[in-house]
Amino acid sequence: MAMPFRDSFGAGKAPENSGGKLTDGEIAVMHDLAMEIVARRFSVAAIMFFESAKPLNWIGSQGMIVFEPIAQPVLSAFGNIFPLLKTVGKNYETLQRALEKRESVEILIQKIEALDADAYEKEKAMKKDKRKNRHGFWARFRRNKGGGGV
Repeated sequence: MAMPFRDSFGAGKAPENSGGKLTDGEIAVMHDLAMEIVARRFSVAAIMFFESAKPLNWIGSQGMIVFEPIAQPVLSAFGNIFPLLKTVGKNYETLQRALEKRESVEILIQKIEALDADAYEKEKAMKKDKRKNRHGFWARFRRNKGGGGV
């Protein structure tokens, strides 16, 4: 008896390795990618992109396999110009394996959010120090409390 058309494509089945845990190397690659994204101030755009593409992470990883012969030379050629591409190109296979797993995109988003919050706090403290040490134009004309002018 013939198999139904829908069953021939394995409808409703999850990929075999989609439930596995990320390795330490894959988590390190996710952290490096998140650091590059936050350093370039792409946090909001990256989070929106990854949230919208979250259901397609396994398909994206398979696309990375298909386009690897094209992507590797492009990433290595433009890696010196765009450091984010250098990070991706250097860890291409590890990133591809990580994207096969369901929780990888959520972990990447969490790392971006955490690093962005840290960067925001550092920037806020730096601006506060800068504002505290700032001397305005009229400060040089004020008299010192100890007497005598500037």
